[in-house]
Amino acid sequence: MFGGQVGLAGHIKIANGTKIGAQGGILGNIKEENTAIIGSPAIEVRQFFKSSVIFKKLPDMMLKIDSLEKEIESLKKK
Repeated sequence: MFGGQVGLAGHIKIANGTKIGAQGGILGNIKEENTAIIGSPAIEVRQFFKSSVIFKKLPDMMLKIDSLEKEIESLKKK
């Protein structure tokens, strides 16, 4: 089953029972049957949703990392 706007790269084989979420980008063959994938490039659904949660936090995480790096450099100079 394909969701809307799924893209396939070339002539590939897709295993039986595969579910591809909307706007999924399929770059190669899908060999495992009954797989559910989403994203571009497509990844397993659970992994996609976990990544989505982290993705939203990246700007704050980057600020925190920058702050910690500055603190480490300051401590090294002492």
